[in-house]
Amino acid sequence: MMHAAARTTVKTMDAQVRTFLTDARDALKKILGTSWSPEWVMAGYTESGSTAVPNTQDERFASVSTLTTYLSQHPTYEVPAGGAYPEITAARASALHTQLSNARQAANTAAGAQTNARNARDAAAATLRKRLIALVDELALVLTNDDPRWEDFGLNIPANPRPPEPATELVLSSAGTGRVLAEWDRGRRSNNDRVLIQIVDVDPDFHEYGKSGGDGEEVIKDQPSGATLRVKILALNGSLEAPSGPVAEIVVD
Repeated sequence: MMHAAARTTVKTMDAQVRTFLTDARDALKKILGTSWSPEWVMAGYTESGSTAVPNTQDERFASVSTLTTYLSQHPTYEVPAGGAYPEITAARASALHTQLSNARQAANTAAGAQTNARNARDAAAATLRKRLIALVDELALVLTNDDPRWEDFGLNIPANPRPPEPATELVLSSAGTGRVLAEWDRGRRSNNDRVLIQIVDVDPDFHEYGKSGGDGEEVIKDQPSGATLRVKILALNGSLEAPSGPVAEIVVD
């Protein structure tokens, strides 16, 4: 969740930088003219033959830094705050560059922490899986196939398996453009999960995206940016399925 919040902050700051670059371009046109010239590159508008605001975040990040220097060197080109037009100053450009830089760094740090946490969790899960296999082998020596005490350990009764209890605590977060990370708590007695998805106002109902493999998470890929994605998780126990499951929604980056 921290990574999702950090990415949202980056998007917010990038939008402010985009607006500033657009306003600065409009102000500079009164000085540099409406046609492209090499001077526009010096001002941070680096697309050859065009005064367009750069298309990517990385390019906008570099452009607002270049524009800071350019306005510092040409103070008469600045538009002060408090007037009829948006503020276009080196100080404002510098502040936006710093804020976007800090937001990007925080997002990178959060992404690294998330990766480390996931790796640690996966290592712990692998160890737990080995121990559970050993537990099942041990219980098979002391319990009959129809002994109800199998379920005391969260396991199926071999001779009479029952559907698993539903998954719980479904949380969705952004995993990048067109990608959503779904995480949930596995239902008791489940060994897999069906991941169902629905694009709100497009799909008439849920359809199956895939099965999670029992890990309690799934990265849902290749989804349309800006769409509202609805996700549902149905716990599985072999061919047996929980009667219901958690549902959550997110707007896809």
